[in-house]
Amino acid sequence: VWLLREPERCKEQILLHAAHQFVDGSVYHWWNPLTETGLHDQCSDDYLWLPFITCAYLRETGDLGILDIEAPFVDGDRTASLREHGKRSIARALSRISERGLPFIGDNDWNDGLSALGGGESVWVAFFLMIILEEYGHALSLSGDQETCDVYAKAHAALQTAVCEHAWDGEWFRRATDGNGRWLGSKDSLEGQIFLNAQTWAQFAQAGDDEQREKAWNSLKDRLLTEYGPLLLAPAYTVPDPAIGYLSRYAPGSRENGGVYMHAATWALAAAAQRRDVDAVGSIWRSISPPVRSEDTNADAYAAEPYCLPGNVDGPLSTSPGRAGWTWYTGSAAWLNRVSIEHIIGARAEWDGLRIDPCPMPELGKVRAARRW
Repeated sequence: VWLLREPERCKEQILLHAAHQFVDGSVYHWWNPLTETGLHDQCSDDYLWLPFITCAYLRETGDLGILDIEAPFVDGDRTASLREHGKRSIARALSRISERGLPFIGDNDWNDGLSALGGGESVWVAFFLMIILEEYGHALSLSGDQETCDVYAKAHAALQTAVCEHAWDGEWFRRATDGNGRWLGSKDSLEGQIFLNAQTWAQFAQAGDDEQREKAWNSLKDRLLTEYGPLLLAPAYTVPDPAIGYLSRYAPGSRENGGVYMHAATWALAAAAQRRDVDAVGSIWRSISPPVRSEDTNADAYAAEPYCLPGNVDGPLSTSPGRAGWTWYTGSAAWLNRVSIEHIIGARAEWDGLRIDPCPMPELGKVRAARRW
């Protein structure tokens, strides 16, 4: 949110996060800013958000000088440039690749509930890493480091090959493997056959070919879009599976287990706009909009405030489908704000300037927007 309004505060936040990186490129999963203590685990995506948001800042401001600013490490008595911090994040990710060429999931990835996959792989991290390799590589090339950019391009191509060979399931992209090589998010899965993030981030990463991405998108619409919002996965797990993690121990339809996890739902909205699927944009927007969900006929079932975005909404297999929870405790509001400005209104920063590319839902009508640039 700060980036479009107060870029300097975003810059401060980037450097704050860089200062909480370890020399090996890993970071805290979370930390307490008062005690400077935190959980230092083997999560496979935490450290990649630093180069991700750095690229967003660079596209918005053109401030390549931030890459030369020094920041300390948590361990050791030395500092490194932000450029180096970002490269260490990516080097760590590239060092944690399976024999099949897919990233290891570690303790978990963005979905903390996938907490028992052990030596399994994450297709979502593959898509996330593909985006970062392309974007951060471009940032480095602009600052004179073409050699690293070329290395990243080869790594990107290898990931593209791996996801096409191993992660494509015929109609959508699989989500992950467990330590025994069993796939999650596959047509062969009894439950959890399709996961939302694997389909949306495949669009962002331009994974596979046009036909595969279209099939994945259509499968998402057929299986995951509901009146309550886009489900994180479907069908929900009804039998706890110790090889997956605590996700399957949630009640069916709640939170990560087949509910609407709003953080991921905002990404589905962005993917719909990127694909210029106006009907899906409208459908997703209406299904997650608190004012719409809180209208008189829905208010009791929705059960949450009409003026703030919830963290999650119960899915169709819940005993209380459509009920919202965890309001005021989510970064989803910031993501919805960003998606609304950059993809619905369509005024977003790219490397060569400001692109105006709106994809509004029809009921939005005529819009007048002002944006700092």
